[in-house]
Amino acid sequence: MGRERREYDRAPFQVPMKFRRAGLLMELWHQGILTDLSAGGLRLVTQELLDLETRLEFQLLLPTQGASYVLLGTVVSEKQTNTGDSEYGVAFDDVTPDKQVIIDQLVEFLMKPPGIGEP
Repeated sequence: MGRERREYDRAPFQVPMKFRRAGLLMELWHQGILTDLSAGGLRLVTQELLDLETRLEFQLLLPTQGASYVLLGTVVSEKQTNTGDSEYGVAFDDVTPDKQVIIDQLVEFLMKPPGIGEP
């Protein structure tokens, strides 16, 4: 296998998040843990079983903005964790340039070593 190449920097970022299948307004929101984030997608750990290519809707609270964003993404990878949960790689489908800049700023902030830029 070749080395994995990413278009965007990815930062570890563990926070609870809600998601549901896109387009199904009556579907209940499911719980998961966001484990890393980039401007191109995220990694989600959950007990829910999802198929590859499932489109998901996420509510993502970005602490650097103090605002919640709704994003759409497609499940592009899956694997089982040691705890029996499922881990999914999700590629964003609808990130506008404005949202992408905000997510990039958060990723940059999360990747900055502690103490850098602090007085």
